[in-house]
Amino acid sequence: RQIAENSQQIAALAQQVQENSRQIAALTATVARLDREVGELKGMVAEDRFLRRAGGILGRYLGVQRVGTPGEWWADLPARQRRRRPTPDPEFFEADVVVEVRDARGQRALVVGEVSWTVEVGDVERAVRRAAAARGLGVRAVPAVWGARTVEAVGEQARAQGVLVIEGNRLLNPEALTAHGLTPI
Repeated sequence: RQIAENSQQIAALAQQVQENSRQIAALTATVARLDREVGELKGMVAEDRFLRRAGGILGRYLGVQRVGTPGEWWADLPARQRRRRPTPDPEFFEADVVVEVRDARGQRALVVGEVSWTVEVGDVERAVRRAAAARGLGVRAVPAVWGARTVEAVGEQARAQGVLVIEGNRLLNPEALTAHGLTPI
């Protein structure tokens, strides 16, 4: 009789373990989905925040003319200027933000930014590609990354590729401006 009771309890426990495993799998999938969604929201918040703060951050070093998205910058060009420029590389329109600036000597440039909550090496690489696409339009373009924080490897990678690094409200490497031929104000 005891063996029969133990067998029933073991069978019930096995069913409970199976049910718990299903619930854990469902919770794991939910947590993974929420993690992706929160990451997307953090990215959207970071982009919005930088669009609002870019003028103040970069304005300490350069005369900021306009802040917006690549599509807004392209659309704001007079039609005659757009006709004189090559067709934009789609990579340009993937940038998160462009800031039209003027340095102390009056030279114009576009700061082409990649914005992430946490800046990683991949963000630096994307900023370099997107600034290169902007240069294809015949403009001086400076790649930049911005985030609430940066991983350690970003500093070295950014220095090697001349990428501005903005963490929070601080430009960490203003010397990158002169590497692109710009004279801070």
